Amino acid sequence: MVFLWHADREVVCRRLKIPRYPRSRYDLMLASAKQALAYLLEKEYSK
Repeated sequence: MVFLWHADREVVCRRLKIPRYPRSRYDLMLASAKQALAYLLEKEYSK
């Protein structure tokens, strides 16, 4: 949602039913998603 739709934190949290506060929790989840996406892209393009 963040990468394709440019959705903000409120929308993402509401749709995924994750807590909006503390904001650091959302930031950690977003960082984890970025890392997972980077890993998958690297894995796909290194074939």
